[in-house]
Amino acid sequence: MIKIEKIFGHEIQKEILNKKFNSYNSDTWMFYGEKNIGKFNFAKNFIIENLAKKLFNTEKEIFTLTSNELKDINKNLLSCYFHLNEHENVSIDEIRKLFSQLELTNFSEKIPKYIVIDNFETININSKNALLKTLEEPPEKVFIFLICHNIFEVPKTITSRCKKIEFKSLSSSDFEIFLKHNLFDFEHLNNKRTIDYINNKPGIFKLLQKYNFQENIILMEKIIKNDEINYLDIQKLIDNFSDNLSLLILILKNFLYKRTKSNFVEKFGDITNCEKMFNFFDNIKSNLNESLNINKNQYILSIFVNYFKNIKSINE
Repeated sequence: MIKIEKIFGHEIQKEILNKKFNSYNSDTWMFYGEKNIGKFNFAKNFIIENLAKKLFNTEKEIFTLTSNELKDINKNLLSCYFHLNEHENVSIDEIRKLFSQLELTNFSEKIPKYIVIDNFETININSKNALLKTLEEPPEKVFIFLICHNIFEVPKTITSRCKKIEFKSLSSSDFEIFLKHNLFDFEHLNNKRTIDYINNKPGIFKLLQKYNFQENIILMEKIIKNDEINYLDIQKLIDNFSDNLSLLILILKNFLYKRTKSNFVEKFGDITNCEKMFNFFDNIKSNLNESLNINKNQYILSIFVNYFKNIKSINE
């Protein structure tokens, strides 16, 4: 059974999609923007609501559907909903096989097909080229949703054939509503510090639930307060996120960026300090391409080395 999650914010995006979506013609949509802000769940919920319109001739929103209606929807989703590249390892053969099956399918007059390709920019160029032919001549009654975290890594030959909607991090008010919905006490001082490094991204908040995030923030603070780099503490931090170092890199960058930025105005009069800070900011923003084959352990260490080399003396 497909998991349904409540969507917070993105009201403008929903208005655009509802206005421009034509349920009678095949179409390809690209949802692009930063990772962990809800693009995939937005697409999934829209598909469920669109399917409900087809099945029940209703304009209900997803959380007003009855349990029996949801059962019927889930039964139909088994044959009309396809999710590819969830774990960033989809192959060209999988894409070709899927669209070959669609071409041979006897389509119901009522039920279209919905395809969601997640992490689209991570697909290799051969797989993208295989998809390009389908975008040029899409099968009848097939709707494709491409979820993209970095639109600049997608060939223009593909983006030009898509209807595009940009997504951004939630506003502070929408993120506060999200936190209340998840029973998170954001008024607590330690929790306020915690969410400051999440950048209003629901996906990151959900990922962090399996880690003792506050404890790790304290460990990060301990590391940068030391006079010298403590490699044992850094390794402990890495071990705490051993199954998701990409998440640690993201949080660490936000943590160091915000901690350093707070000292920027105070040190602005010193040209040398400004140059060091700008260099550090550039490093924090760079190398975010998760498709690059980098050693994440070494990269995390390099972030701390760069901090101690360029920023430590300024912040003190």
